[in-house]
Amino acid sequence: PGWLLSYMRDAEGVVDIALPVDSEETVQFAIPRHQAQGICCLEVVFKTGVPVRVSPDRRAATVATKRFGEYVFADAQNFNGWL
Repeated sequence: PGWLLSYMRDAEGVVDIALPVDSEETVQFAIPRHQAQGICCLEVVFKTGVPVRVSPDRRAATVATKRFGEYVFADAQNFNGWL
């Protein structure tokens, strides 16, 4: 168990360290590539808005709701679709 980098910056720019393996199963990322600022801006496109939860679980308590058209800033994501 632990963490590893998927990219790093060197003198030449951003270098990929680990990428998804080509397979029959497609990996879908909300943020597919490195963001130089370390944060990514997304727009809420679900018409009724989206709840912001205390943890990445649909049963977790809602702490806020982002409305359609609002911007969300993400600095991390997991493989279960949570930002």
